Amino acid sequence: MPAPPWEAAALEEYDRNNTWEPTSDDLRRLKKDLRPHKAKFDEIYRPIRDQVAHIILKNDLEVAELYREALKTDIDQILCFLHGLVKAIWYMAYNGQPHDINKDHYGYAAKRNRIIKETETMLRGLS
Repeated sequence: MPAPPWEAAALEEYDRNNTWEPTSDDLRRLKKDLRPHKAKFDEIYRPIRDQVAHIILKNDLEVAELYREALKTDIDQILCFLHGLVKAIWYMAYNGQPHDINKDHYGYAAKRNRIIKETETMLRGLS
């Protein structure tokens, strides 16, 4: 008779047969997938981030130049990827299963849309 599913022996058997542990290659692939997003952030958005605290002291031409290559779609793609990356790492750690971060963004769009709606509502309330 098999052990009930909550007993230690059954849990160990489940772990042995159903869990996945990422290999070094799996983690390298995550790092490789992150590389283009990091490069775009470093090239375009890090200088913006570094200057935000001092933006009041800059003239309009300097500010325009700083934002010249900035695109909302870039920011959205970077944040979407990072959201998926963090969730995939969490899922690997807590569920012992792999996830394709390029296919499953773990509800990012719904969260983004909720934040946009809440921000619009707040801004309308200020006027």
